[in-house]
Amino acid sequence: MSKHTPGPWEVQNMTVFNSGCMFVANCDGLGDVDRIEISRANARLIAAAPDLLAALKVLVDNGGIGPEQMFRDARAAIAKAEGVPA
Repeated sequence: MSKHTPGPWEVQNMTVFNSGCMFVANCDGLGDVDRIEISRANARLIAAAPDLLAALKVLVDNGGIGPEQMFRDARAAIAKAEGVPA
């Protein structure tokens, strides 16, 4: 299994950046407004993927931290994916 590029990732409009890597989340075949909004949502989800994976691993493994911290990490990852403040 190949490893993913670790976070943190940052979103700028529809582009996702991390230490020398760049991905463009682009959807074709949709109306302009829909395409832009869907592309931005995809970029946020891509950027949040390492955080979501880490939060899920902690929930599954209980990584030695309390449930309060697990829920804070999970909420922060969800907020990042949805583009809202944690």
